Amino acid sequence: MTNHESEPEIEASDEQLAGVYANWTRVIYSTNEFTIDFVRLDPAAEWPRGIMVSRIAVPPNAFAIFTDQAQAAWSEYLRRAMPRELDNGV
Repeated sequence: MTNHESEPEIEASDEQLAGVYANWTRVIYSTNEFTIDFVRLDPAAEWPRGIMVSRIAVPPNAFAIFTDQAQAAWSEYLRRAMPRELDNGV
């Protein structure tokens, strides 16, 4: 999204800008919200073990916007990064 009229000005600390790494996610939901858990799985563990690095809870309308934005980003990624024979014509 590049339309500045529809995007709020967002402030973030240096720590927030650095972000966290997650290699697994889980989505759970109720009538009123969707919760996304971002987890870092430990590949050295003998059994699947993960550490939650972030949990985000949003109302359904925000989750719908997120999924639309994620799908658009994924489509653009495929268009730029994948060889034409592998991207299913996206």
